[in-house]
Amino acid sequence: MASAVQKMIDKQYMEWLDEPLPILGDKTPRQACRTPDGRQQVTMLIRTMPDPMGQTPVQIPRQAMLRELGLASEPSAVPPLGPPMTPLSAPVEPTSPDRKVGRNDPCPCGSGKKYKKCCGRPDRSA
Repeated sequence: MASAVQKMIDKQYMEWLDEPLPILGDKTPRQACRTPDGRQQVTMLIRTMPDPMGQTPVQIPRQAMLRELGLASEPSAVPPLGPPMTPLSAPVEPTSPDRKVGRNDPCPCGSGKKYKKCCGRPDRSA
């Protein structure tokens, strides 16, 4: 079972490389890597992602993600990963269907932005 869960996590995070992210100006990590600043920002995002918590121990495929983006081609380009991150002093509580996220609450996606400036903004393309 642990192997199947790890494969699902690997697939999810590799697909994440092609998802637009508000923290990257709505660019995908792959698009952001076209500039030096973007490469640095994406590298830090990947390196600082906390591993998922749960009954089955799984890890984010950080090295595979960095290789896929061409960020780990040289050993000196990305220093070795440190110990796993500890949770922030005020962790973001997962939202449930019966709990509404307020405009000024932290965004549940974990970006660190206010909900109204992140996932709560209206779709402007309509």
